[in-house]
Amino acid sequence: MIRRAARLASWRGSLDERLARVCAAWGLVPAGGLSETPTARLVAIGDDHVLKLAPPGQGVEAEIATLRAMQGRGVVALHRADPAEGALLLARARPG
Repeated sequence: MIRRAARLASWRGSLDERLARVCAAWGLVPAGGLSETPTARLVAIGDDHVLKLAPPGQGVEAEIATLRAMQGRGVVALHRADPAEGALLLARARPG
């Protein structure tokens, strides 16, 4: 548990740098933060997309695999992913 807490603290400390790196690599312009939890940061990318940053590892790899398999059926569409960065570019979900 202490290791996990230390990894999460390290990850949180690198979020701004990670966000800048992913946005530069993918040509994205952040439009503002949406939310942040201890294990994820969601950032608006224009009106139609959200960039999710999560700690790299098995959890994010499983999420990416699931979203790819679902192909937007019943879940938000995954447009791009980088498991090593813990980055997922998602369609923005809208109520209604």
